[in-house]
Amino acid sequence: KEVVAPWRGRRLPSIGKADTHELLDSIVERGSPVTANRVLAWLHRMCRWAVERGLIEANPCTGIRAPAAETSRERVLEDAELKALWLASEGLEPRYAAFIKLLILTGARRTEVAEMTWRELDLDAKIWTLPKERSKNAREYSVHLPDLACGILETCPRMDGSDFVFTLNGRNAITGFAMMKRRLDELLPPGIPPWTMHDVRRTFASGCARLGIAIHVVEAALN
Repeated sequence: KEVVAPWRGRRLPSIGKADTHELLDSIVERGSPVTANRVLAWLHRMCRWAVERGLIEANPCTGIRAPAAETSRERVLEDAELKALWLASEGLEPRYAAFIKLLILTGARRTEVAEMTWRELDLDAKIWTLPKERSKNAREYSVHLPDLACGILETCPRMDGSDFVFTLNGRNAITGFAMMKRRLDELLPPGIPPWTMHDVRRTFASGCARLGIAIHVVEAALN
């Protein structure tokens, strides 16, 4: 979307620093500076690979600084906000509602929950085993599911021939997170400050700390 479309039909060796700057500037000018940073990072990585393979002589991203400064987010949802999010999710399609509630209850990463499969679940033992192939740190780990999470999963309909828990067509896990987020924002009561789905994970960690749970236990729960 960000690179192939504007450069379609051009060969990589013909791309220079000026082209890269022009591409990044266009992304910043449309109001997406953080996206520009991500594009630079991925393009730099791809071009470095191409240099290593002898496909191009020079990396057109070398020496280019990230277009925008970023600050780490520290947003933690207050209890009332978390409750509002839970209730707002019930206005979504049931699979999306269950997805949001599982994010709140487990603190797992968005993609980890979205791509959950039935074979990863042992609801009798109340365990969700995330394989290393799907884990961000490439480690298998077990999520101990509370009764509420198990109850939600037990009500999720199973689609014939599909192992995905959250799917609309049986072939792929749910996506469309930006659209889901916009819909949630519409359903939330007015006055709630901006938030992201990753803030839910941070809120989980903060809530555990408030309950007096040791930090090494929280880190293990979050993998």
